[in-house]
Amino acid sequence: ASTRVRLRDDSEVVVRPIRPEDKDALTRAFQRLSEQSRYQRFMTAVSELSESQLRYLTEVDHSDHEALIAFDAATGEGVGVARFIRLEGDPARAEAAVTVIDEWHGHGLGTALAALLAERAREQGIERFTALLLASNDQMQDVLDCMKKDGSIAKLSEKWFGRKPPADGLEVVITPGYGVPGMPGYDPTPHE
Repeated sequence: ASTRVRLRDDSEVVVRPIRPEDKDALTRAFQRLSEQSRYQRFMTAVSELSESQLRYLTEVDHSDHEALIAFDAATGEGVGVARFIRLEGDPARAEAAVTVIDEWHGHGLGTALAALLAERAREQGIERFTALLLASNDQMQDVLDCMKKDGSIAKLSEKWFGRKPPADGLEVVITPGYGVPGMPGYDPTPHE
């Protein structure tokens, strides 16, 4: 099922679970990412997605590996993806990632995708996300700040890693909260 989401600038996206037939949409969205955005997402230079990467990113089981794709409601073009992959040996924990094409940065899409992903994770019994990100990834830092403020993150712990902290990277462990006002699954009741 898809969810229509109005973002803070009044633009709208349609978000739904990714499907194998989304390979072309994912490829086009990837091509719209700047080199910097690609590097921030993959922590290495990636110029294109291989067929095996496209299969891995689109042919998911929606339980241990979930991916939500956002489409611009006006054009139908893919503009962002959020995913989690459950960690082996710790079924209550998953690695999470959010990617938004550059021209959609600052609209609130990353925050909306992360909140929807957290809701989906809770449905699957996941209690914590782990995310590795570059310390210079200001967009993701902004997403985390917004999520802390609106209650969709109940707890956030950070640990620097790399050769020259804090220059290289950051590991973030996120305990999802209970949603964002106006988003599906929002629960205004305080939780501990």
